[in-house]
Amino acid sequence: MVVAAAAFMLRFDRVLSFRGAQGGFMALHTALWPAAPVPGTTPHMTLCYSHQPVPQAPVPPIAWTVCSFALLHNLRGSPGPYECLGTWALAGPHELSK
Repeated sequence: MVVAAAAFMLRFDRVLSFRGAQGGFMALHTALWPAAPVPGTTPHMTLCYSHQPVPQAPVPPIAWTVCSFALLHNLRGSPGPYECLGTWALAGPHELSK
């Protein structure tokens, strides 16, 4: 199954506490929202857990093209294990124009 959202470049050049998202990440969120299995579901990428806010700091850039994603589930506040509920491909530009 292909999701009707284009693949996008994801680039990290700093670390900080998550307070929202933008760009391709938000486009994916918007495409998925009608099918969100639980109200309040927020797509995100966890790099670490901390009770303290992480101050913004530059890091050497890390980038890749996001062409698929996975939906993982665990109990809120639990360190794991995570259950993979599914994986999906994102559409390429040629697939979105159909």
